[in-house]
Amino acid sequence: MQATQLIFNILTRASELALIGLSLTLVYDLLDFASFAQNEFATLGAYLVLLFSVGLGMNLILAAVIGVIITGLLGMLTDRVIFRWLRQSSAPIRMVASIGLAQGIRSIVQVFWGGQIKDYGLGIQEPLIILGAKVTPIRVLIVVVAAIAMWGFHLFLHQTDIGRSIRATSDNRELAESTGIDTERVVLYVWFLACAFAAIGGILIGLETQLRPNMGEALLLATFCVVILGGIGNVYGAMVGALIFAAAENIGIAINVGSFQFPVKYKPALAFIVLILTLLIRPTGVLGRKES
Repeated sequence: MQATQLIFNILTRASELALIGLSLTLVYDLLDFASFAQNEFATLGAYLVLLFSVGLGMNLILAAVIGVIITGLLGMLTDRVIFRWLRQSSAPIRMVASIGLAQGIRSIVQVFWGGQIKDYGLGIQEPLIILGAKVTPIRVLIVVVAAIAMWGFHLFLHQTDIGRSIRATSDNRELAESTGIDTERVVLYVWFLACAFAAIGGILIGLETQLRPNMGEALLLATFCVVILGGIGNVYGAMVGALIFAAAENIGIAINVGSFQFPVKYKPALAFIVLILTLLIRPTGVLGRKES
């Protein structure tokens, strides 16, 4: 496999996983529990776009924007309905609640859209030749959209009042409240952002592959692996972890030693081996902070 082809494969896979990983780590960083529902919000966002674009004949870009916004709003609603009342509960209880929410979202998707494989009806695309690599326009779009989304998130965190409030609340909630920051409103902002980013990731995966009601569940281990690799609770760590995970998968299956080549169906195992080795060297992840 050519180096440029390998790089594009890594970037595509990392772009999809980084957005969902960012969603998970945003919730963990502020609310201190692992939300198993974030992958299902990715699935829900992807299916909402299917509804608007294929079902209602809406322009795909407009459908994606509306789907992302609605998914973000539904994230805020779940906080008001479920997690607001569990603020003082232990992290395991909130985690179990998120598992129940994930099961509920998956069931709703299956009830409304059925269990059949679906797609956005884009058809077969002719690949572009970029630096000798064959890359479909959709893969180029995935990398560009993910890069813009993550760069925009960085600017949002550092250049806006809401972003600074999120950072302050994440660092020390009590101190943030004492300075007049409405932390409950900040929590709502975080839920919106987390679920919106999950939706973007789900849409990008749907564009490259197909839509299945269990697509979020299938990505669950990969998402957690990405977040742990980068350092759980670190939003930039999710991006780094996604690159490491994607590189481990793709480089592993690209290496030929004599007549042996690692089977493609086992490529996630390569990433988990890298995870174990990384945690042995740095238990907090690449960008994780050591507990004081």
